[in-house]
Amino acid sequence: MARRSGFGGRVDQTELFTQTRSSGIVQADIMAKTNPLEFLQQVRSETEKVTWPTRRETAITTVMVLVMAVASAVFFMLVDWMIRLGLSALLSIGA
Repeated sequence: MARRSGFGGRVDQTELFTQTRSSGIVQADIMAKTNPLEFLQQVRSETEKVTWPTRRETAITTVMVLVMAVASAVFFMLVDWMIRLGLSALLSIGA
């Protein structure tokens, strides 16, 4: 059952409890009701806590991702080429 506060019968923001009868386990569902203004204030507060990367760190990471993507493409191209050569050789034996 939900606990209700004295103001207009609103559900209390702490917790709502539901009970599963088949297994006997009590599960807590947290129902936090936040108005949009408060939510945006919380988002702003949390984004201020984030340690953002510098421009240099972002550039280095971007270059590394591009290098790894090219290296992966070349690697799989070579593997594909070797498999194609092997299969061509194997199939030409029977012909």
